[in-house]
Amino acid sequence: MKSRLLQFLRNNIMANILFTYTIAVIFVTSIFYQLVPVLLNYAPGYAYIDELHGLSYTWQFVIMLLFGLFIGFVIIILSLRGVKEFEKYLNNPGDVVPEHLLKMKRKLLNLPYQIYIIQIGVAAVLVTLLILPLFILENASLSVFFRVFILVITFFTLVSIITLVVSQNSLKRLLLRLESDTNIGGIRIPIVFKLFLQVLPIFIVAISITSLVGYSYNIEDKGNLICDGYMESLQDTFSDYRHQEWTLEQIKEQLYSIRPVNDQKDTRFIITPDHHIITSDNEPLGDYFITYLWEMSMDNGGYVYDVTEEIRGAIVNVPGIDGNYIAGIKFDIVSNNLVIFYVIGFIFILLICSIVLYFLSKAMSDDILTVAHRLNEIASNEYIGLDKRLPITSNDETSDLVIAFNKIQRLVQNHINQIGDNQEVLIQQERMASLGQLIGGIAHSLKTPISTASDATFCIANLAEEYDQSIDVDMVTKEDHHKIAEEIKEHVKDLQETLNYINSVINMVKNHSADLDKSEDEQFAIKDLIKGINILMTNELRKNSCKLDIHTNMSEEDKITGDIGNLIQVIDVLISNAIQAYATGDGQIDLYILKDKEELEIIVQDYGMGIPPNIQDKLLNRMVTTKGNKGTGIGLYISNSIIKAKFNGSLSFVTEEGKGSKFIITLPIRKEEK
Repeated sequence: MKSRLLQFLRNNIMANILFTYTIAVIFVTSIFYQLVPVLLNYAPGYAYIDELHGLSYTWQFVIMLLFGLFIGFVIIILSLRGVKEFEKYLNNPGDVVPEHLLKMKRKLLNLPYQIYIIQIGVAAVLVTLLILPLFILENASLSVFFRVFILVITFFTLVSIITLVVSQNSLKRLLLRLESDTNIGGIRIPIVFKLFLQVLPIFIVAISITSLVGYSYNIEDKGNLICDGYMESLQDTFSDYRHQEWTLEQIKEQLYSIRPVNDQKDTRFIITPDHHIITSDNEPLGDYFITYLWEMSMDNGGYVYDVTEEIRGAIVNVPGIDGNYIAGIKFDIVSNNLVIFYVIGFIFILLICSIVLYFLSKAMSDDILTVAHRLNEIASNEYIGLDKRLPITSNDETSDLVIAFNKIQRLVQNHINQIGDNQEVLIQQERMASLGQLIGGIAHSLKTPISTASDATFCIANLAEEYDQSIDVDMVTKEDHHKIAEEIKEHVKDLQETLNYINSVINMVKNHSADLDKSEDEQFAIKDLIKGINILMTNELRKNSCKLDIHTNMSEEDKITGDIGNLIQVIDVLISNAIQAYATGDGQIDLYILKDKEELEIIVQDYGMGIPPNIQDKLLNRMVTTKGNKGTGIGLYISNSIIKAKFNGSLSFVTEEGKGSKFIITLPIRKEEK
């Protein structure tokens, strides 16, 4: 099941990216689920208070998760339109890539960055449009808005970076399957900008989280100090009269006389026994603050919180004439100056990181461009100074590139010098390599006549033994002795012909050691050619239960000019291949030797399995085989070379899978042959 899923994701780019995006969102959400209460200074017991307000903290994150998935899915699906068609084409490619798919290919080069930028941009716009009005309506602090804004952007940045890495790898695998071309087109994104897009957001995330952690602990410590000061003042003020029953006016007088601890504006408030709230600034305390006061403050030592610890309070119970009163002080910990200080510091550090990153990326880009410019000069034949080496200015991957380029440049220079100084030596080496391949093919040709000679000697030995045993047998007549002698003579004749052929092949090898174009041609009769073919192929045909029929429109004494040994070797290769075209043997093979006024055609035709289309173009020009491990591919390659070099002819073929193949040797008719 797991392997099937991995295979499906590997073969489906869109599914792979969507799956990765989902995993990234879930992973980052799980981290932020633990971080957000710390980074936003959520009040102790926030989860319980959130539930009282109708939407628990967990459900807030579930909504955030679904919201993030929805945004990402829409962006990715819209951006990857057409990729599925591109994948289908690569699975069944044609000779020419359609124009609209070429445009898609150019789009794929920058598509990961397009998705990356859109994801972060859409997140920033949505946060601004949706959250800012909410904070304005709720009269929330600027600090909280900035922190929420930074957290949301950080969230989508982390998700987008993970998506970028995976989409780059996925689309790269797709592009590697398409042949490269020099017409890239589209928008060019420099390496400097790519590094900014990938590295700078990491800096922003790191700086943001570090700043928020420091800011949060600063707020918490400052809030604790202020709250403890106010709590001590409240307790001192009302503890001296703990057994006294206070009037509302007395409580107000004592409460308002407490010296401010915080440098920010604070609010003194009294809650009467009938839950009427009186504030010093006539402003409401806020629903969350009041809920926390009634539900958790008494269990929390008289400390009260708003949504975050930026707004806190301290309360004490005061006995009154008409019941218990609550006297308290609500205060803001954060000042706008503190927020501005953090924003300026954040921008300053970000600016420094950007400048440093720019110069680092610019240096990397310049090193790569230097190598690219030199390569372009060499490719355009405009660069002559191959002796000049690129300087190494670093000890990293860029230096590896420079060293590799210098090695290539040195090798190019050496090859140019070798080609200029030793051209004749290189030509001779080519000829020797051709000779080596030819010898391998001839060695293959000698296997059959040697087998024939071995069979003949075996038969002669048997007949000699039979003759020896029959000498003293009265029943054996003279006629029987003559028959045995005749059979021995026939086998000796076959053996002599086979040995003569082997000798001619050996002579051919000796002659081929000279240049092909300097070899001496000789005329030979058609009957000698047919005789040599029969000697060479009879044993192999018999072993494979194949039948060879020879058809010709020439007389036995008609002459052909050339090297008979080479021509027999080529025909041997073609007939051997025809035999192997029949998987189970019992095949019919036709050999045609046809002459007209201008050319001679020698055709070997079988009716076997044919040649697969995928190797037809390479069959005569490279060493390829259709026989798996049983073939080397040398035979046809060398045969083609022999026909071209020794006979100035051509070797071609016509084939159809399941119906057989026809190999055609075409030789020009020389004047002496007409």
